[in-house]
Amino acid sequence: MNFIKFIFIILSLLFFLVAYLIWKKQRLSLLAGYTEGSVSDEDKQRFAKVNGMMFVIYGILLFLYAFIYTKVNFYVVFVGFIILCFIHIAVANIKFKNKNF
Repeated sequence: MNFIKFIFIILSLLFFLVAYLIWKKQRLSLLAGYTEGSVSDEDKQRFAKVNGMMFVIYGILLFLYAFIYTKVNFYVVFVGFIILCFIHIAVANIKFKNKNF
């Protein structure tokens, strides 16, 4: 196993760990920009689930990329990853924004 593949696998495992902490342990403070009260109390569990699932998807994509990085152009994957991140941020902000905050 070469060094680049090892780095991508370690990064994917890190994303899986963050997904577990956010989704199952409700550690929403790990999310950048999250403040207590920015999501209504009844939506916190769904908010954690959506963000946790997105981190699982990021982890899966990084894990898969570890095995195909020589066959796929890096910039195509990078741009796709950035687009996915923007979609994730937009969905989380639109769907779960607390109107009373």
